[in-house]
Amino acid sequence: MQVWRKAGLDRIIKKAWKEGIILSGMSAGAICWFEDGFTNPKDDIWRRINCLGFLEGSFCPHYDKRGELRKAYRKMIVTGEISDGYGVQDGVALHYTGTELKYIISNISDAKAFSVKKGGARVNEKPIQPAYLGILHESHKPASNNTSIEDTYGDSTEIVKEYIKRINIHDIDGLLEMTSDNASFVDSMGINTTGKYEMKKAWEVMLQFFPDYNLVIKDIIAKNGMVAVFGTARGTLAAGGRILAENKFEIPASWTATVEKGKISKWRVYADNQPVRKLIEKYNTSKK
Repeated sequence: MQVWRKAGLDRIIKKAWKEGIILSGMSAGAICWFEDGFTNPKDDIWRRINCLGFLEGSFCPHYDKRGELRKAYRKMIVTGEISDGYGVQDGVALHYTGTELKYIISNISDAKAFSVKKGGARVNEKPIQPAYLGILHESHKPASNNTSIEDTYGDSTEIVKEYIKRINIHDIDGLLEMTSDNASFVDSMGINTTGKYEMKKAWEVMLQFFPDYNLVIKDIIAKNGMVAVFGTARGTLAAGGRILAENKFEIPASWTATVEKGKISKWRVYADNQPVRKLIEKYNTSKK
Protein backbone atom coordinates (compact mmCIF):
# COMPACT_ATOMS: atom_id res chain seq x y z
CA MET A 1 0.00 0.00 0.00
CA GLN A 2 2.85 2.37 0.84
CA VAL A 3 4.60 1.71 -2.47
CA TRP A 4 1.39 2.12 -4.46
CA ARG A 5 0.54 5.43 -2.76
CA LYS A 6 4.06 6.77 -3.12
CA ALA A 7 4.02 5.98 -6.85
CA GLY A 8 0.47 7.28 -7.34
CA LEU A 9 -0.71 3.86 -8.49
CA ASP A 10 -3.65 3.95 -6.05
CA ARG A 11 -5.11 6.95 -7.93
CA ILE A 12 -4.63 5.24 -11.30
CA ILE A 13 -6.36 2.06 -10.05
CA LYS A 14 -9.23 4.09 -8.61
CA LYS A 15 -9.70 5.90 -11.93
CA ALA A 16 -9.81 2.54 -13.73
CA TRP A 17 -12.41 1.28 -11.24
CA LYS A 18 -14.55 4.41 -11.67
CA GLU A 19 -14.45 3.90 -15.45
CA GLY A 20 -15.83 0.37 -15.11
CA ILE A 21 -12.63 -1.57 -15.78
CA ILE A 22 -12.76 -4.98 -14.11
CA LEU A 23 -10.35 -5.32 -11.17
CA SER A 24 -9.49 -8.65 -9.61
CA GLY A 25 -7.01 -10.28 -7.27
CA MET A 26 -6.20 -13.28 -5.10
CA SER A 27 -5.00 -13.34 -1.49
CA ALA A 28 -3.30 -9.98 -0.80
CA GLY A 29 -4.63 -8.92 -4.21
CA ALA A 30 -8.15 -9.36 -2.81
CA ILE A 31 -7.52 -7.73 0.58
CA CYS A 32 -6.30 -4.51 -1.06
CA TRP A 33 -9.74 -3.41 -2.38
CA PHE A 34 -11.29 -3.13 1.09
CA GLU A 35 -10.98 -0.49 3.84
CA ASP A 36 -9.11 -2.71 6.29
CA GLY A 37 -6.43 -5.32 5.79
CA PHE A 38 -4.01 -6.94 8.19
CA THR A 39 -0.51 -8.38 8.14
CA ASN A 40 2.07 -9.89 10.48
CA PRO A 41 5.46 -8.16 10.12
CA LYS A 42 6.71 -10.41 12.94
CA ASP A 43 5.57 -13.76 14.29
CA ASP A 44 2.45 -13.44 16.48
CA ILE A 45 2.29 -9.68 15.89
CA TRP A 46 -0.56 -8.53 13.67
CA ARG A 47 -1.39 -5.01 12.59
CA ARG A 48 -3.99 -3.25 10.49
CA ILE A 49 -3.25 -2.06 6.95
CA ASN A 50 -5.01 0.98 5.52
CA CYS A 51 -6.10 -0.44 2.17
CA LEU A 52 -7.56 1.22 -0.94
CA GLY A 53 -11.01 1.53 0.61
CA PHE A 54 -13.05 0.97 -2.55
CA LEU A 55 -15.14 -1.64 -0.69
CA GLU A 56 -16.56 -1.36 2.80
CA GLY A 57 -15.16 -3.44 5.64
CA SER A 58 -12.41 -6.04 5.65
CA PHE A 59 -11.44 -9.30 3.96
CA CYS A 60 -9.57 -12.47 4.90
CA PRO A 61 -8.40 -15.04 2.29
CA HIS A 62 -7.30 -18.68 2.84
CA TYR A 63 -9.95 -19.10 5.54
CA ASP A 64 -9.68 -22.88 5.43
CA LYS A 65 -5.94 -23.37 4.86
CA ARG A 66 -4.34 -20.71 7.09
CA GLY A 67 -5.57 -21.17 10.65
CA GLU A 68 -3.40 -18.35 11.95
CA LEU A 69 -5.04 -15.91 9.51
CA ARG A 70 -8.55 -16.86 10.60
CA LYS A 71 -7.65 -16.63 14.28
CA ALA A 72 -5.99 -13.21 13.89
CA TYR A 73 -8.84 -11.90 11.73
CA ARG A 74 -11.51 -12.84 14.28
CA LYS A 75 -9.47 -11.40 17.16
CA MET A 76 -8.86 -8.06 15.39
CA ILE A 77 -12.57 -7.72 14.60
CA VAL A 78 -13.49 -8.39 18.26
CA THR A 79 -10.98 -5.80 19.51
CA GLY A 80 -12.18 -3.26 16.96
CA GLU A 81 -8.79 -2.97 15.22
CA ILE A 82 -10.46 -3.78 11.90
CA SER A 83 -14.08 -3.65 10.81
CA ASP A 84 -16.50 -6.48 10.04
CA GLY A 85 -16.01 -8.29 6.76
CA TYR A 86 -15.77 -11.58 4.90
CA GLY A 87 -13.55 -14.62 5.25
CA VAL A 88 -13.38 -16.91 2.22
CA GLN A 89 -12.02 -20.38 1.69
CA ASP A 90 -9.72 -21.08 -1.26
CA GLY A 91 -11.64 -21.27 -4.53
CA VAL A 92 -14.29 -18.73 -3.45
CA ALA A 93 -14.66 -15.22 -4.91
CA LEU A 94 -16.73 -12.16 -4.02
CA HIS A 95 -18.10 -10.41 -7.11
CA TYR A 96 -18.88 -6.71 -6.65
CA THR A 97 -20.52 -4.30 -9.05
CA GLY A 98 -19.38 -0.88 -7.90
CA THR A 99 -19.61 -1.16 -4.10
CA GLU A 100 -22.47 -3.68 -4.10
CA LEU A 101 -21.77 -7.36 -3.45
CA LYS A 102 -23.72 -9.06 -6.27
CA TYR A 103 -22.53 -12.68 -6.19
CA ILE A 104 -20.46 -15.12 -4.16
CA ILE A 105 -19.12 -17.85 -6.43
CA SER A 106 -16.82 -20.85 -6.18
CA ASN A 107 -15.06 -23.34 -8.42
CA ILE A 108 -15.01 -25.91 -5.57
CA SER A 109 -18.38 -27.47 -4.76
CA ASP A 110 -18.06 -27.56 -0.96
CA ALA A 111 -16.08 -24.33 -0.40
CA LYS A 112 -17.72 -21.51 1.59
CA ALA A 113 -17.55 -17.84 2.44
CA PHE A 114 -18.24 -16.44 5.90
CA SER A 115 -19.74 -13.17 7.08
CA VAL A 116 -17.64 -12.21 10.10
CA LYS A 117 -19.06 -9.58 12.46
CA LYS A 118 -18.43 -8.33 15.96
CA GLY A 119 -21.15 -9.23 18.47
CA GLY A 120 -20.36 -7.81 21.89
CA ALA A 121 -17.24 -9.49 23.26
CA ARG A 122 -17.25 -12.22 20.63
CA VAL A 123 -17.33 -12.65 16.89
CA ASN A 124 -20.31 -13.96 14.95
CA GLU A 125 -19.34 -16.05 11.95
CA LYS A 126 -22.11 -16.92 9.49
CA PRO A 127 -21.37 -19.40 6.65
CA ILE A 128 -22.54 -18.49 3.14
CA GLN A 129 -22.87 -21.14 0.43
CA PRO A 130 -21.53 -19.73 -2.86
CA ALA A 131 -22.96 -20.45 -6.29
CA TYR A 132 -20.94 -23.37 -7.64
CA LEU A 133 -19.60 -22.67 -11.12
CA GLY A 134 -19.61 -26.37 -11.97
CA ILE A 135 -23.35 -26.19 -12.71
CA LEU A 136 -22.37 -24.51 -15.97
CA HIS A 137 -21.37 -27.94 -17.24
CA GLU A 138 -24.97 -28.83 -18.01
CA SER A 139 -27.21 -25.81 -17.57
CA HIS A 140 -25.14 -23.24 -19.46
CA LYS A 141 -24.01 -25.14 -22.52
CA PRO A 142 -24.31 -22.95 -25.62
CA ALA A 143 -27.36 -23.46 -27.80
CA SER A 144 -26.90 -25.38 -31.00
CA ASN A 145 -28.17 -24.64 -34.52
CA ASN A 146 -28.28 -28.09 -36.01
CA THR A 147 -25.31 -29.08 -33.94
CA SER A 148 -21.89 -27.89 -34.73
CA ILE A 149 -21.53 -25.65 -31.67
CA GLU A 150 -22.01 -28.55 -29.28
CA ASP A 151 -19.51 -30.58 -31.27
CA THR A 152 -16.99 -27.77 -30.94
CA TYR A 153 -17.72 -27.54 -27.21
CA GLY A 154 -16.87 -31.17 -26.70
CA ASP A 155 -13.82 -31.05 -28.96
CA SER A 156 -12.36 -28.01 -27.18
CA THR A 157 -12.76 -29.64 -23.78
CA GLU A 158 -11.13 -32.88 -24.90
CA ILE A 159 -8.26 -30.99 -26.54
CA VAL A 160 -7.54 -29.11 -23.31
CA LYS A 161 -7.75 -32.33 -21.27
CA GLU A 162 -5.20 -33.93 -23.58
CA TYR A 163 -3.01 -30.81 -23.35
CA ILE A 164 -3.02 -31.02 -19.55
CA LYS A 165 -2.24 -34.73 -19.73
CA ARG A 166 0.87 -33.90 -21.77
CA ILE A 167 1.86 -31.20 -19.26
CA ASN A 168 1.65 -33.77 -16.47
CA ILE A 169 3.83 -36.31 -18.26
CA HIS A 170 6.23 -33.49 -19.27
CA ASP A 171 5.86 -34.24 -22.97
CA ILE A 172 7.16 -30.93 -24.37
CA ASP A 173 7.21 -32.18 -27.97
CA GLY A 174 3.61 -33.33 -27.52
CA LEU A 175 2.64 -29.87 -26.28
CA LEU A 176 4.26 -28.30 -29.34
CA GLU A 177 2.22 -30.58 -31.61
CA MET A 178 -0.98 -29.26 -30.01
CA THR A 179 0.03 -25.61 -30.21
CA SER A 180 -0.55 -23.01 -32.92
CA ASP A 181 2.65 -21.62 -34.44
CA ASN A 182 2.16 -18.12 -32.98
CA ALA A 183 0.37 -19.15 -29.79
CA SER A 184 0.47 -16.91 -26.73
CA PHE A 185 1.31 -18.17 -23.24
CA VAL A 186 0.74 -15.82 -20.30
CA ASP A 187 1.95 -16.82 -16.82
CA SER A 188 0.46 -15.76 -13.49
CA MET A 189 2.72 -12.68 -13.39
CA GLY A 190 1.36 -11.50 -16.75
CA ILE A 191 4.54 -12.36 -18.70
CA ASN A 192 3.63 -13.24 -22.28
CA THR A 193 5.61 -15.83 -24.24
CA THR A 194 4.77 -16.04 -27.92
CA GLY A 195 5.56 -18.82 -30.39
CA LYS A 196 6.53 -22.47 -30.13
CA TYR A 197 10.28 -21.92 -29.85
CA GLU A 198 10.00 -19.56 -26.87
CA MET A 199 7.39 -21.82 -25.30
CA LYS A 200 9.71 -24.82 -25.53
CA LYS A 201 12.51 -22.91 -23.78
CA ALA A 202 10.11 -21.77 -21.06
CA TRP A 203 8.91 -25.32 -20.39
CA GLU A 204 12.47 -26.66 -20.29
CA VAL A 205 13.44 -24.08 -17.66
CA MET A 206 10.25 -24.70 -15.69
CA LEU A 207 10.76 -28.46 -15.53
CA GLN A 208 14.40 -28.03 -14.61
CA PHE A 209 13.34 -26.09 -11.51
CA PHE A 210 10.25 -28.23 -10.79
CA PRO A 211 10.86 -31.74 -12.24
CA ASP A 212 7.64 -33.15 -10.71
CA TYR A 213 5.37 -30.26 -11.77
CA ASN A 214 1.79 -31.47 -12.03
CA LEU A 215 -1.73 -30.09 -12.49
CA VAL A 216 -4.74 -31.49 -10.62
CA ILE A 217 -7.99 -30.60 -12.38
CA LYS A 218 -11.24 -30.27 -10.44
CA ASP A 219 -13.52 -28.63 -12.97
CA ILE A 220 -13.68 -27.51 -16.61
CA ILE A 221 -16.11 -25.07 -18.21
CA ALA A 222 -16.20 -24.51 -21.97
CA LYS A 223 -18.03 -22.28 -24.43
CA ASN A 224 -17.43 -21.63 -28.14
CA GLY A 225 -13.78 -22.64 -28.16
CA MET A 226 -12.89 -20.93 -24.85
CA VAL A 227 -12.13 -23.32 -21.99
CA ALA A 228 -11.69 -22.46 -18.28
CA VAL A 229 -9.97 -24.98 -16.01
CA PHE A 230 -9.96 -24.94 -12.20
CA GLY A 231 -7.78 -26.95 -9.84
CA THR A 232 -4.35 -26.91 -8.22
CA ALA A 233 -0.74 -26.75 -9.37
CA ARG A 234 1.88 -28.61 -7.39
CA GLY A 235 5.51 -29.59 -7.52
CA THR A 236 8.85 -29.49 -5.74
CA LEU A 237 11.72 -27.05 -6.21
CA ALA A 238 14.83 -29.04 -7.11
CA ALA A 239 17.56 -27.65 -4.85
CA GLY A 240 21.00 -28.70 -5.99
CA GLY A 241 19.47 -31.51 -8.03
CA ARG A 242 17.65 -32.91 -5.00
CA ILE A 243 13.89 -33.10 -4.52
CA LEU A 244 13.17 -32.50 -0.82
CA ALA A 245 9.76 -32.66 0.87
CA GLU A 246 10.36 -29.26 2.48
CA ASN A 247 10.45 -27.67 -0.98
CA LYS A 248 7.04 -28.91 -2.08
CA PHE A 249 4.20 -26.54 -2.98
CA GLU A 250 0.53 -26.91 -3.84
CA ILE A 251 -1.48 -23.82 -4.79
CA PRO A 252 -5.02 -23.11 -6.05
CA ALA A 253 -4.88 -22.20 -9.73
CA SER A 254 -6.96 -21.77 -12.85
CA TRP A 255 -6.19 -21.68 -16.54
CA THR A 256 -7.94 -20.39 -19.63
CA ALA A 257 -7.36 -21.81 -23.09
CA THR A 258 -8.47 -20.66 -26.52
CA VAL A 259 -8.81 -23.47 -29.04
CA GLU A 260 -8.73 -22.60 -32.75
CA LYS A 261 -8.77 -25.16 -35.55
CA GLY A 262 -8.08 -27.95 -33.10
CA LYS A 263 -5.00 -26.34 -31.50
CA ILE A 264 -4.23 -24.22 -28.44
CA SER A 265 -3.78 -20.62 -29.57
CA LYS A 266 -3.71 -19.02 -26.11
CA TRP A 267 -2.97 -20.44 -22.67
CA ARG A 268 -3.13 -18.29 -19.54
CA VAL A 269 -2.36 -19.12 -15.91
CA TYR A 270 -3.98 -17.54 -12.84
CA ALA A 271 -2.42 -18.47 -9.50
CA ASP A 272 -1.23 -17.05 -6.20
CA ASN A 273 2.45 -17.93 -6.54
CA GLN A 274 3.62 -16.56 -3.19
CA PRO A 275 4.54 -20.04 -1.81
CA VAL A 276 6.59 -20.72 -4.96
CA ARG A 277 8.37 -17.37 -4.77
CA LYS A 278 9.27 -18.05 -1.14
CA LEU A 279 10.82 -21.39 -2.10
CA ILE A 280 12.88 -19.74 -4.86
CA GLU A 281 13.99 -16.92 -2.53
CA LYS A 282 15.01 -19.49 0.07
CA TYR A 283 16.95 -21.44 -2.58
CA ASN A 284 18.72 -18.32 -3.89
CA THR A 285 19.67 -17.25 -0.36
CA SER A 286 21.12 -20.69 0.42
CA LYS A 287 23.24 -20.55 -2.76
CA LYS A 288 24.84 -17.30 -1.56
